[in-house]
Formats: sequence, C-alpha cells, structure tokens
Amino acid sequence: MASKSIGICPDCVKGRRLPGDPTGEVVQVDHLSTYFRSASASSETAKPTEKKAIVLLYDIFGFQLDNIKIVADELSKNLGIDVFAPDYFLGKPPMTFEEFGPHLLSSRPGQVRTWSETFSFVWTLIKNSPSLLSLVTSLRPAVINPRIEEFLKGLRAQGYTRIGVVGYCIGGIAAFHIATTDLATSCVIAHPGPVATEAAKGFKVPSSWVMAEEDHYFPPTKRNEVEAILRAKEPGLTCEFVDHPGTCHGFAIRPDVTLPDQKAAFENSLDQISAWFGKTL
Repeated sequence: MASKSIGICPDCVKGRRLPGDPTGEVVQVDHLSTYFRSASASSETAKPTEKKAIVLLYDIFGFQLDNIKIVADELSKNLGIDVFAPDYFLGKPPMTFEEFGPHLLSSRPGQVRTWSETFSFVWTLIKNSPSLLSLVTSLRPAVINPRIEEFLKGLRAQGYTRIGVVGYCIGGIAAFHIATTDLATSCVIAHPGPVATEAAKGFKVPSSWVMAEEDHYFPPTKRNEVEAILRAKEPGLTCEFVDHPGTCHGFAIRPDVTLPDQKAAFENSLDQISAWFGKTL
C-alpha cells in the first residue's frame, strides 16, 4: 500500500483562510462535485496546443475552505491550464473549520500550545470523536484513492492527455499514491500526511515536493528516505525537494498571510508548482 491510515495532529488544523473569492464554477465530473477554473478565463495566457489539466487534492477541511479554489484560480491564471479540484470527501470532511477554527495556531515552527489551548483542542476532539472516527474510517486511502483514480480516468475520457496532480496534507497521501499509477503525467506533493516510504519505489512520474521546515508527518528522516529512493531513479525519473524555511505542515494551503514570511512562503510554493508543471506538463 502506498499510504497509511489518516491521523489527526495539531498541525492538521493550523492555518487560516486565504483572502479573496473564487472565480471558477462547480461542475460534475465522474459523479463528483468539482471546482473548475477554465484556462479560457485567463486571456493573457496563450492556449496550449495539447489538452492539459491540473488536479488539486485538498486538505482535511475539504471544500469548507475556499483556499483550494483560490489556489486553483491562481495556477490556472499562471499556466493557462484548466484546473480541477474534486470533492472526494463527498461533502463530508473529517473536520469542520467552524468547529476547529478557534484552535488554529500560527504557521511558524516551534510554537507550543499553552495548557489551556491544549485542553481546549483535546476537548473539541473528544466532543466530536464519534463523528470523527466514522468519517476518518470512511475517508481512509482505500476508500478515497479509487474515487480519485476514477476522476482522473474521467478526465482522460474527456481528452486531457497530460495531467498534473497536486496534493496537500491528506491530499498529499493521495498524490503519493497517484504517482505510482499511470493516471498522471507529473505530481506535486505538499507536506503530505503519513505515507509508506518504500512505496516510493513504485513512482512512475516526475515529482516535486513542497517541504515544510517542521512537519510531524513527514520529518527529515522520512524525507531523506523517500528522496534517496527517488534520486536512485534519476535521470530517467526526475524529482525535486524544495525546502521552505520557517514553515510547518499546512503552510502551502492554509497560510497566515498576515505574517509577511508566511505569505512569502505560500507564494513561493505557488511559484514552485507553476515552474514544475511548466517543465513537466
């Protein structure tokens, strides 16, 4: 298996809402409600000669946050490519932003919760434990990976010949899995959840990794193991690991943009994704 079961740690719920409003639309693709931002909305970008798409796989909050939609808009504008974000949680994310939002921390590494903040966070988990356990079980990789696979097959059936996949946090687990299939052309994995290191031996597509300085799920030891496996596949299969100092798990999708360094790190992650797909799609 390419990934382990979903877990929940305080970093999972770090971060903030991105400012702005989405400019795309919600459509149905292979029975999944999907946010779609058409490349035609970016008049300044030349149309590609080949039909390409980018698929974004969101984090633990699903579609409740518009962040994934705003990122879709930005990538479509930058690259002139259609961008899709499927709702593979089927409208039932493991956590609600309204419930867990008050417990969000700053995105800077090394921040420690006070005793009262820790108690409040744990109490919120306990109160929501029945629904959380049910949802986490129903959203384990064995359930959501097939949904994403079928979604990508649906895009292929629509004529998209080159597809880039970006996964954040929980979505990073799914992107890790997709990189071991023939369904994508290239992948970007941003601070993923827990993955099985050895499964990286099965990667079939180029991969770019958005690395946080502090990451409970993807610490330096695991990163080094995965990188060593993928470097051994070069030059036939390329990869890159880009470190973003002063960040922690979640920064590339839920940054606190009121903090200049976090805003810059978030923007740098978008530049990394755009540059990678500019080379590999």
